[in-house]
Amino acid sequence: MNCQSCNKNSATIHLTEIVNGQRIEKHLCENCAQTEGVAVNAQIPLTDLLNNLLAAQPQDKENFNANNISCPSCNIDMEQINDQSLLGCPDDYEIFDKSMDKIIENSQDGSTVHCGKVPQTQNNEKTHEHELELIDMKRQLNEAVSQERYEDAAQLRDKISLLQ
Repeated sequence: MNCQSCNKNSATIHLTEIVNGQRIEKHLCENCAQTEGVAVNAQIPLTDLLNNLLAAQPQDKENFNANNISCPSCNIDMEQINDQSLLGCPDDYEIFDKSMDKIIENSQDGSTVHCGKVPQTQNNEKTHEHELELIDMKRQLNEAVSQERYEDAAQLRDKISLLQ
């Protein structure tokens, strides 16, 4: 796909925006993206990602500015954070904790706790124990075969096939 701006180079930057409920896609080469002011990063730092999430959420200025507090380290306030979509320093995570909880909760489907990347199942712990038991039995089976204890090996093989 060619760049929509210059129609010469291959498009390597693909932007999708939703403006007034309409989806707008732009496909640009790196040069045209830079001339249009689009930052090109292969990896986005976590702080930038969080700041973009802050900017994308509907903002309730009344709740954010209720306390009119500012960070003693960098003097930023919640209104500036909303306008810039950037935090001023690491202390801001603690200073604006309550104001940011709602934003993070909205962006994480109601959760403010990181659950990890393991699929959540009711039997997750039992499944893990089952897998460990199978691994141990396979190790015992290999050991029995190498020591020529064929009766033990046959019993272990049968137990493994039942568990699988």
